[in-house]
Amino acid sequence: MVSRATLFLVCAFEIALILFVAAWSAFADTASINNKNILRLFPICEIRSSLGQRCKYDFANKSPKDFLEACCPSGQKITFAENSVEVLSADNWLYRFDVTPLFGNFTEVIFEDKAMNGGSYHTVAKFIAHNNDGGLSLWKYWTTRY
Repeated sequence: MVSRATLFLVCAFEIALILFVAAWSAFADTASINNKNILRLFPICEIRSSLGQRCKYDFANKSPKDFLEACCPSGQKITFAENSVEVLSADNWLYRFDVTPLFGNFTEVIFEDKAMNGGSYHTVAKFIAHNNDGGLSLWKYWTTRY
Protein backbone atom coordinates (compact mmCIF):
# COMPACT_ATOMS: atom_id res chain seq x y z
CA MET A 1 0.00 0.00 0.00
CA VAL A 2 1.26 3.48 -0.93
CA SER A 3 1.70 5.95 1.90
CA ARG A 4 -0.09 9.29 1.89
CA ALA A 5 3.22 11.19 1.76
CA THR A 6 4.28 9.37 -1.42
CA LEU A 7 0.90 9.95 -3.03
CA PHE A 8 1.05 13.63 -2.08
CA LEU A 9 4.55 14.01 -3.57
CA VAL A 10 3.51 12.34 -6.83
CA CYS A 11 0.44 14.58 -7.14
CA ALA A 12 2.47 17.70 -6.30
CA PHE A 13 5.07 16.77 -8.93
CA GLU A 14 2.37 16.22 -11.58
CA ILE A 15 0.74 19.57 -10.78
CA ALA A 16 4.11 21.33 -10.94
CA LEU A 17 4.84 19.66 -14.27
CA ILE A 18 1.46 20.72 -15.71
CA LEU A 19 2.00 24.32 -14.55
CA PHE A 20 5.51 24.36 -16.04
CA VAL A 21 4.27 23.08 -19.43
CA ALA A 22 1.40 25.60 -19.43
CA ALA A 23 3.75 28.51 -18.61
CA TRP A 24 6.30 27.37 -21.19
CA SER A 25 3.61 27.04 -23.86
CA ALA A 26 2.29 30.52 -23.13
CA PHE A 27 5.80 31.97 -23.35
CA ALA A 28 6.59 30.10 -26.55
CA ASP A 29 3.34 31.29 -28.15
CA THR A 30 4.06 34.95 -27.38
CA ALA A 31 7.62 34.61 -28.65
CA SER A 32 6.62 33.09 -31.99
CA ILE A 33 4.91 34.93 -34.80
CA ASN A 34 2.10 32.93 -36.36
CA ASN A 35 -1.22 33.24 -38.19
CA LYS A 36 -3.04 33.58 -34.85
CA ASN A 37 -1.17 36.67 -33.61
CA ILE A 38 0.03 38.41 -36.79
CA LEU A 39 -3.07 40.64 -36.94
CA ARG A 40 -2.35 41.85 -33.41
CA LEU A 41 1.39 42.34 -33.93
CA PHE A 42 1.73 43.66 -37.51
CA PRO A 43 2.56 47.42 -37.45
CA ILE A 44 0.54 48.40 -40.53
CA CYS A 45 0.89 52.15 -39.94
CA GLU A 46 4.70 51.87 -39.97
CA ILE A 47 4.92 50.54 -43.53
CA ARG A 48 3.77 51.78 -46.93
CA SER A 49 0.41 50.31 -47.83
CA SER A 50 -3.02 51.17 -49.18
CA LEU A 51 -3.91 52.15 -45.60
CA GLY A 52 -1.43 55.04 -45.60
CA GLN A 53 -4.03 57.81 -45.70
CA ARG A 54 -6.15 56.19 -42.99
CA CYS A 55 -3.07 55.75 -40.81
CA LYS A 56 -2.02 59.36 -41.45
CA TYR A 57 -5.35 60.89 -40.47
CA ASP A 58 -7.12 58.43 -38.16
CA PHE A 59 -4.01 57.40 -36.22
CA ALA A 60 -1.86 60.54 -36.39
CA ASN A 61 -1.44 60.78 -32.60
CA LYS A 62 -1.69 57.11 -31.64
CA SER A 63 -1.13 53.65 -33.05
CA PRO A 64 -4.02 51.35 -33.85
CA LYS A 65 -4.44 48.55 -31.31
CA ASP A 66 -4.18 45.98 -34.10
CA PHE A 67 -4.33 45.53 -37.86
CA LEU A 68 -8.12 45.17 -37.92
CA GLU A 69 -8.68 48.55 -36.29
CA ALA A 70 -6.66 50.20 -39.06
CA CYS A 71 -7.96 48.22 -42.01
CA CYS A 72 -11.55 47.44 -41.33
CA PRO A 73 -13.61 49.89 -39.28
CA SER A 74 -16.70 48.83 -41.27
CA GLY A 75 -16.19 45.10 -40.74
CA GLN A 76 -14.30 42.20 -42.28
CA LYS A 77 -14.27 38.50 -43.08
CA ILE A 78 -11.24 36.60 -41.76
CA THR A 79 -10.07 33.24 -43.10
CA PHE A 80 -7.33 31.28 -41.34
CA ALA A 81 -5.21 28.59 -42.99
CA GLU A 82 -2.22 26.67 -41.65
CA ASN A 83 0.41 29.39 -42.16
CA SER A 84 -1.70 32.25 -43.45
CA VAL A 85 -4.59 34.54 -42.72
CA GLU A 86 -6.75 36.51 -45.17
CA VAL A 87 -8.79 39.55 -44.30
CA LEU A 88 -11.42 40.79 -46.73
CA SER A 89 -12.64 44.20 -45.61
CA ALA A 90 -16.21 45.37 -46.01
CA ASP A 91 -14.75 47.89 -48.50
CA ASN A 92 -13.53 44.97 -50.69
CA TRP A 93 -9.81 45.12 -49.95
CA LEU A 94 -7.91 41.85 -49.56
CA TYR A 95 -5.08 41.67 -47.05
CA ARG A 96 -3.18 38.38 -46.85
CA PHE A 97 -0.40 37.37 -44.48
CA ASP A 98 1.75 34.29 -45.13
CA VAL A 99 3.83 33.45 -42.05
CA THR A 100 6.83 31.10 -42.29
CA PRO A 101 9.02 30.44 -39.23
CA LEU A 102 12.74 30.77 -39.87
CA PHE A 103 15.33 30.34 -37.11
CA GLY A 104 15.25 31.65 -33.55
CA ASN A 105 12.62 34.33 -33.14
CA PHE A 106 12.74 35.25 -36.84
CA THR A 107 9.87 34.75 -39.26
CA GLU A 108 9.24 35.52 -42.91
CA VAL A 109 6.03 37.49 -43.37
CA ILE A 110 4.63 38.02 -46.85
CA PHE A 111 2.00 40.77 -46.87
CA GLU A 112 -0.36 41.12 -49.83
CA ASP A 113 -2.48 44.26 -50.18
CA LYS A 114 -4.99 44.14 -53.06
CA ALA A 115 -7.99 46.18 -54.21
CA MET A 116 -10.89 43.86 -54.96
CA ASN A 117 -13.30 46.73 -55.64
CA GLY A 118 -12.30 47.34 -59.25
CA GLY A 119 -9.17 49.31 -58.38
CA SER A 120 -5.72 48.40 -59.67
CA TYR A 121 -3.77 48.58 -56.39
CA HIS A 122 -1.92 45.31 -55.72
CA THR A 123 1.32 45.05 -53.76
CA VAL A 124 3.15 42.09 -52.25
CA ALA A 125 5.94 42.78 -49.75
CA LYS A 126 8.24 40.30 -48.01
CA PHE A 127 9.62 40.99 -44.56
CA ILE A 128 11.87 39.32 -42.05
CA ALA A 129 10.11 39.81 -38.72
CA HIS A 130 11.39 39.53 -35.17
CA ASN A 131 9.27 39.57 -32.03
CA ASN A 132 10.70 42.04 -29.50
CA ASP A 133 8.77 41.64 -26.24
CA GLY A 134 5.38 41.74 -27.93
CA GLY A 135 6.36 44.28 -30.61
CA LEU A 136 7.22 43.34 -34.16
CA SER A 137 10.40 44.57 -35.86
CA LEU A 138 10.25 44.34 -39.65
CA TRP A 139 12.98 44.39 -42.30
CA LYS A 140 11.60 44.62 -45.83
CA TYR A 141 13.64 42.74 -48.40
CA TRP A 142 11.35 42.52 -51.42
CA THR A 143 8.36 44.35 -52.89
CA THR A 144 6.38 43.80 -56.08
CA ARG A 145 3.72 46.15 -57.35
CA TYR A 146 1.33 44.81 -59.97
